[in-house]
Amino acid sequence: QWGFDFRPAYQQLKVLRQLQPQTPILALTGTATEEITAEITNALELREPKIFSRPLIKENIQLFIEQREDVFERILAISKAQKGSGIVYVPTRKLSEQYAHNLKNKGLDCAFFHGGMDQKQKQTALKNWLTRPAQVMVATSAFGMGINHAGVRFVIHTFVPDAIESYIQEIGRAGRDGAPAQAWLIYHQHDIAQFKRRKKNQILNTEDIKQFYRHLCNYFQIAYGEGAGEIFGLAVGEFCTIYDLNPTKAMAALNILDRIGIISLKHQYGSKTRLQFIAENTFLNDALDDNPGAGMIGRNILRLYGGVFQSKISIDLYQLARKTGVTIEQIKAALIWMQQRELIDLEMFQTDLQLTFLLPREDARSVNPHRAIIERHAKRVRAQERDVLDFIHQSQGCLKQTLARYFGQVLNTDCGQCSNCLSRKKQSSANAGHAIAELILNLLKDQNLTIFELRENINFDPIDIDTVLTYLHNEQKIGIDAANRYFLR
Repeated sequence: QWGFDFRPAYQQLKVLRQLQPQTPILALTGTATEEITAEITNALELREPKIFSRPLIKENIQLFIEQREDVFERILAISKAQKGSGIVYVPTRKLSEQYAHNLKNKGLDCAFFHGGMDQKQKQTALKNWLTRPAQVMVATSAFGMGINHAGVRFVIHTFVPDAIESYIQEIGRAGRDGAPAQAWLIYHQHDIAQFKRRKKNQILNTEDIKQFYRHLCNYFQIAYGEGAGEIFGLAVGEFCTIYDLNPTKAMAALNILDRIGIISLKHQYGSKTRLQFIAENTFLNDALDDNPGAGMIGRNILRLYGGVFQSKISIDLYQLARKTGVTIEQIKAALIWMQQRELIDLEMFQTDLQLTFLLPREDARSVNPHRAIIERHAKRVRAQERDVLDFIHQSQGCLKQTLARYFGQVLNTDCGQCSNCLSRKKQSSANAGHAIAELILNLLKDQNLTIFELRENINFDPIDIDTVLTYLHNEQKIGIDAANRYFLR
């Protein structure tokens, strides 16, 4: 959904054509529009490429879109009706835990998955989900790449997805065994307003990115011309509070800096520690002498970090562990001991992301060369908003045909399985029922007729005619005489 502009390392792949001009090149992608396919072709300098594609929406998946007030109750009903595993996508970590807890209380085998979990917790949750045949996983979009479970019977989105591409990728995790599966998009009216705000905050210009990059460098105390190769953990919430930033806008800016190659961004749960020594020197030395283990750690901090008496400084626990030869847990225990004896003012909190600065800090000079790319990204975000809203508000026409057209594919006939097609079938059936009833009543005005005679005079499916006859008889609008002929009451 970012487009080929935001893969700067990929732009260098065309050197392969120069090094091996006769070697065939194969490019693979999952959800590329015609525009992105053209960009890939140009960037890799492919010559008259043969393009092979298959329908992105599997035939065995039914698509349903519903606007509901009772979103949770609908999720519960769908989950109970299914006989296999499922995924419920939610917009926030808090909701993933809340929905999982509530669904479990309703008797479902349920777990949660989000980016705030450490690697061990994620692996355990994924292993359980893959091995338990009827477990429902409530997850954020962090439950994504590499998820391969053949028996997923349903995927539910409880919010308006960020882009058509991400929606297609996530619903594609259903029905991989070829058996029937369902994809539901269930949203509340207020989700539309939230989606519009989210997309608005993703639209950034070059000045926005330059200012954000300065904030980021200042936050990590990176001097001009330095920082290349340095790695940091970032607590997004704390960072946004300090600089009064909208979290969605901050994440959008981080993603842009990542895509244009200024930083490398990794969603990794970790911890961050900041401290300041507040005790007077004599008291501090006496206390550290009383506890040799904590003393060794404290004195290493004093040697490694200047200014730790003047202000609160970020401490790299991994570096400290390497220097001292003790474990992270032992260092944390020593710091807590020092805090309890009022030797230090300590902050220990969790981080959401790991950042690697790929270039030396040069502020505007780092960002300005990518002005055109940033502007194209803003244009893409606006298009994403339009396309998603058009899709979920589509009340007529086959949903699968709409998605096929988005990716430049052709679906010649209605799928007959999406909520729009099924609604049209139901309405058509109801209209047919009314027409058949009117014909039967008109024919019986003048004479009594057998079921065979009625079928011969009514140009509808015999099964539908029999169904309407049963209905009219139950409603006592028609009767049957001794010769098995229908008559008008």
